[in-house]
Amino acid sequence: MIPLDSPRWAELRQCYGPASNIPALLTRLSEFPAEEMPLVDPWEGLWMSLYHQGSVYPASFAAVPHLIRIGLSAPDRVTHSFFCLPASIECARVAGKIAVPDDLRPGYEAAWRTMPTLVAACVHCEWDDAFGRSALSALALAKGFSDVGQALLDLDPDVFPDFHEWILNR
Repeated sequence: MIPLDSPRWAELRQCYGPASNIPALLTRLSEFPAEEMPLVDPWEGLWMSLYHQGSVYPASFAAVPHLIRIGLSAPDRVTHSFFCLPASIECARVAGKIAVPDDLRPGYEAAWRTMPTLVAACVHCEWDDAFGRSALSALALAKGFSDVGQALLDLDPDVFPDFHEWILNR
């Protein structure tokens, strides 16, 4: 994975231009939640920059290994976004047939190989609907089931009753 202090971040693109702000957001995320809540949640900046209206960018692929690393370093602080953002990025990559840049591919692929470990590390955490769907989606994607991963992200509580009825009446 690209070190957070690498000048490569300034060359990578995110939604709003150069990705030079992403390392600071990832650093803040590794410290979040701190004793005192920060003024701006780092997740907001990461979501807006790395997965904007279904679009992903080279910086998205560079950030995923850090998201998984941060989650593995403190599984008790993992929220659904630790799964949902990487899963959303991977679903967009697959759907758009987007190639991960050559220099980012090894770190990105290695991170996805460790995603099941992150899910397992959170097995004793409290899971609500969003956490469960996101973790299961990320696990499905890590194991190569991109359609299942996307379906789990889409299957929110408002959609589930219609989906369940559809399955029963097929």
